[in-house]
Amino acid sequence: MAKKLCVFMLKKLHMFLFIAALIVTSFCGESTACSSTDYNYQVFFQTERVDSDGSNYNPISDCVKKFCDLTSNVYGGRAAGETLEIKLLMKPSIYFEPGLKFSEQIKASVAASVETEIIDQYKRWKIHVCDSQEASAVYKKAGFTPGSPILLTPEAMKKLYAECGIYAVIDISFYSMTYTKNFQVNIKTPASDRRDLARTDKYEARIRYKITRCENSDILWIDEVTGLSDDSFYYSLFEKGIIYNLKQICINESAI
Repeated sequence: MAKKLCVFMLKKLHMFLFIAALIVTSFCGESTACSSTDYNYQVFFQTERVDSDGSNYNPISDCVKKFCDLTSNVYGGRAAGETLEIKLLMKPSIYFEPGLKFSEQIKASVAASVETEIIDQYKRWKIHVCDSQEASAVYKKAGFTPGSPILLTPEAMKKLYAECGIYAVIDISFYSMTYTKNFQVNIKTPASDRRDLARTDKYEARIRYKITRCENSDILWIDEVTGLSDDSFYYSLFEKGIIYNLKQICINESAI
């Protein structure tokens, strides 16, 4: 009788801890980046998609990489062995939609990171993108007053091409960044040493890009690109048959 009562109480405790885990994770805010797969979990609840404050850069990085891969071949073919780099210019600043919840500090950090990543990604195809200092020098050479608004009219674009060797200008508009929380329970692994509960924050960043050729103002490419990222946190109720208080495990690599 005592043994049955003990088993019953353990089951009740297990259920109580499980419910407590749901309550605790439901009120958690955005997590820091920690990429992982969904492991052996069944998603049983998903929260409403909400705006992100931009502190997780992973989906933005994914978006930028996709953009560079998609557009590496829009600048025209080059002969085999040709080493001449195509020179590109980014517009002086990334436009952030008013509805974004990004702070000014986050906007500045995102803009700098996007610039750096586009420069690094395009190097793979011998495409040179001017950094901020180079861009300032180019605009000054083209006759723009430092610190004044830069209006890239067709005539100004032709001047950038003729006098500064700029092939095209990249225009970037950050449209949105959201995330949802997915709560999952392990239903496939009966081992006593396992992860019982998981929360995966699924992020989505949407950025709009336009590439305009300087020589004739033709639009070489224009589209919106979506970047994705999953940040997963796991919670264990039992370890080797021993109960402990919702130990949180943040997985930094894929668990298969």
